[in-house]
Order: sequence, then C-alpha cells, then structure tokens
Amino acid sequence: MSAAKPGSSAAFGRSGGSAAGAARDPVLRRYDKAKGRRDAFNALLQDGYDLALPGADPTGTRPEGAKSDVQLYEGQGMRSVTTRRARMHNQLFPPFDDAIVEFELEGLDADDIEDDALFEKVQEHLAKQARKAQRAVTNSNFHLEIPLALGDSLVSTGALMVNQGPSLLRPLVCEAVPIAQLVPEEGTFGILETVFRPRSVPFRDIEILWDDAAIPAELAEKHKDDPDANVAVLECQIHDPRKETYQYLVYVAEGERRIVERTYTSPPIIAFRMGKFTGEVLGRGPVLWCRADLKTANAVKKMHLQHLSIAAAGIWQADDDGVINVSNIRLVPGTIIPKAVGSQGLQPLQSPARFDVSQMHLEELRRGIKETIEGPPLPGYDQDRPVAYAFQAAERNRAEVEVPQHLRLYFELDMRFWRRVIDILSNPAMAGSPYAIELFELDGRMVRPIPKNPLVRLQENQKALQAMQALLEVLQIAPNAAQQLADTPKFLRRYLLMRGFPADCLVTADKLRELQQQAERERAAMMAGAQQGFSAAAQIGGTPEGQAVVQTAAKAMGGANG
Repeated sequence: MSAAKPGSSAAFGRSGGSAAGAARDPVLRRYDKAKGRRDAFNALLQDGYDLALPGADPTGTRPEGAKSDVQLYEGQGMRSVTTRRARMHNQLFPPFDDAIVEFELEGLDADDIEDDALFEKVQEHLAKQARKAQRAVTNSNFHLEIPLALGDSLVSTGALMVNQGPSLLRPLVCEAVPIAQLVPEEGTFGILETVFRPRSVPFRDIEILWDDAAIPAELAEKHKDDPDANVAVLECQIHDPRKETYQYLVYVAEGERRIVERTYTSPPIIAFRMGKFTGEVLGRGPVLWCRADLKTANAVKKMHLQHLSIAAAGIWQADDDGVINVSNIRLVPGTIIPKAVGSQGLQPLQSPARFDVSQMHLEELRRGIKETIEGPPLPGYDQDRPVAYAFQAAERNRAEVEVPQHLRLYFELDMRFWRRVIDILSNPAMAGSPYAIELFELDGRMVRPIPKNPLVRLQENQKALQAMQALLEVLQIAPNAAQQLADTPKFLRRYLLMRGFPADCLVTADKLRELQQQAERERAAMMAGAQQGFSAAAQIGGTPEGQAVVQTAAKAMGGANG
C-alpha cells in the first residue's frame, strides 16, 4: 500500500474544516485535544530519534529520502536499539517457535476441571486452535512489521495495526504505524485504548482499504481524472469501556465527512509502551532514559573527529622572517621549504587538549548506554572462573531487569494482539479457512478461546517446577510413602501439559483406563490359573500315585543340585 507523508493532519486542525467550535463533530474535537497533547512531545521525540533511530521521522515534516543522520557522530545508541529490538522480537514472538501463545477457555479455569478426560479434551482443543493462530501469524507479514513497532517502543510508543486479510489463505495483514501518525489517548484504566491516525492515502486506495466507504460524490468527481492524488484521512479508534467495544471511524478532510463506521470487540490499532511517567500519554523507552548520555557521547565523539581532522592536516606556525611565504607552500612529499638563517621554519602547533581522558569518558558513556538499552551484559570467556555458572548468573540478572520492563508490553501488546487475532480467525467470514478458530462446546454452550496471560504462563511453569522438585525430594527421603501419598500418573500428566508437552502425544485418560483394566484382567486371570494349579497339585498329592510322583521329582531335583 502506498501512502504519502503524514502531513495531512493539519487538515483536521483546530481551525480547519468547514465546521467550527461546538458545531464540530465531537470525535474531531476529541482528536484536537489529543493532538495538542501529542505535539508537546515533538522536541523530545526528535532528540531521541535523532540519536538512536535517525531514519525515523517523529514529526512527519521531513521530506522522504532526506539525510537524517548528518548530526549523528556516535552510533552506540543505534547499535543497541537494533540489538535489543531483535532480542525482544525473539523473546515475545519467536519466529520459529510453535508454542508462542497459549489459549484458555473464556470464563473457565482449567484447574477447576476435575474430570481428567474433559481436561485433556479441553487442552487438546486449545492446543489445536493455538497452532492455527500461530500458523496464521507466521504466514502473514507480522514478523516483518513487529520489529518496526518494537523499535518505536524503545524510544517512546509503538503501534501495530492488525486487520483481516484479503483471502481465506491470507487471513491477517499487519502494519507498523509510524510514530508521526500516532495520536493516542489514554483510557480509563491507563491503557492506550483510543487512538487517532491522521495520514494521506491515494484516492484509488480508499475503496481497497475500506470496501464499505461511503465516498462523497464531489470527492469522487474531483479525483476522477487523478486517482493517484493523495487524500487526507483521519482514522479513529474510540473505546467504549462500558460495552468493551471499539468504534472504528474514518473521516476525509474535505468537508470533514465520515465515510466509514464499524464496531469491533478488539482494537485494530494496538498502541503500546515499555514505560511512562505518571500523567503522560506517550511512553518513555530506554532511549529516552539515557538521552543525556546519548547527547554527551555524541558531543564527545564530534570533538574527537574534529581533533582527528586537525591531527591529520595539522596546524602550523612559522617565524615571520620574510623568507617563507605560507600562501605558496604545499605540504606534499618532496617539498623543499626555504627558511632564514636562525629561523626554525615550519613547526606544528601542539594541541593543549588531552583526548586520552575524553576517550576514557566516551567508553564509560558507551557502556552506560549499552546497559540501559540492551540490559545487563553477559560475561565473556574467562579461564579463571566457571563460565557456565557466570552465564547462568548473568542470565538471571538480565531476566530480573527485562521481565519487569516487559510487563507493560505483555498487557498492552501481547494480550491485545492475540485477542485481535482470535476475533479475526473466529469470525464467521473465515469459515472454510484452514486457519479458522473453532469454538468449544461445554455444558450446551459454545465457548471461545482467549489468550492466556503470559505472566500466568510463567507463574504456572514456576509452580510446576516447584511441585516436581517437591516430589523428587520426597521420593529421595521416603519413596514408599511418596507413592502412597501422591497420585503420580495424574501429577505427571498435568505436569507435562503445563510444561507445554503436546496434548495429542499423551495417552488419553480413557485409553489409560482401558489399559489399566486390561492389566487387572490379565492379573486376575494369572491369579486364577495359579490357584487352579495349586488346587490340582493338592488333589494329586493326596493320592499314593501323586506322592510317588512328588518323591521321584524331589530325588531328581536333589540329584541335579547335588
């Protein structure tokens, strides 16, 4: 999809349009207020992006293709953002992992299911739907767009737009919303639910982007001969906290006409932050946390380069003896410079600066920037210490920093993204698609899956590990008592499922019950056969012939043992 620079937002300014004051559309008045708060961050955002992501345009005023890094001398911020963005992508949405999301049934806790057969049936159904959602996301352009949005969140606020795809085989289409087109409004509970997006699109793309658009006749007539001309539009996502729905509206600037009106149960535009200050709408990511160090390092590096240019060409001094004409001297190999008797000739001017000290300061700044943006460093190879232990300790330290930093991403990005995916894939329009998510029938009602909170997944994994550790400790102390107190087969089944073992690879509860019954029947048959053998032996032993046979057998066994 082609789109022009997002400078069209001015068309929806406070004094723009045909309506004004109280007569103006309430949604547009709401946008005016949000835009005013958003514009207050322009200078801060420009600083952050210039130092860490110079290719981005946070204000929407830079011409496309313009040089954006001419004032950037120190690239540590840009390198650290690239590294952290890739690691976040792999941690939150690993591209080659088949289990990046887990589902649960809406309004039902799996721990409340006492029937093992029903529990396994639910787990198998949810695992199947999760695999469908995973394949749908993998086959979309999600993994191409999410790094761009994550990069914006490292500076301030990222946004991802998720819509239904053009066909049943391509059910999802994602787009990273540029920061210049993002005008968020914080909801009642502190999440960016309401979002405005001013931008320009070619007129010919309006019917492709919004097939239900009611295009005004005068606008269609105006662009009849020039369908490639850009049209300023405003996308609005208005959250209704009472109904838990999202009203999606689209306006055109000319006449401020509303051309699209829809209602969703999940947000098509997902705005998210890594951190924020109390009372502010836009986020403040790691780049803004170390903005002072970034600016200082950039200034120090600039002074270094100036010093190097002086050192390369040099600044020279000469006695004014009437012999040397400095305007005619070219410092090239083989040059002969005349000098008067007793004169020192050309002499290099010594610099009074001590750049070895500033180099040490620059290295310290780089370390601080790298640790702030990337997280605590992992240890390098050192023969004087156990490297494996050092890496484990460093990984724990890094997790202690990154997990709290990702909490807001879990709630504002991860859960809302998967809710949006479920809404699209469970839509009746997706019937016949290999990615269509099916509902689960429980007690005569159809229950839809919802994404499980990733923090709950982490807690469940931790609980499962603690339970396994407790069982192993008891087995070491009193194995017989542990087997009597613990239902080991049931625990192991739950443990395997909680740790992500495929439900379809487990023996079902019905099959296990059938195997147990078969084993009991075989054991009973063996006991009955043995009892019959003992009875027959007793009967034979009571006769003279039987006693003779027993004595003969005893002698034979004695001879064999003798």
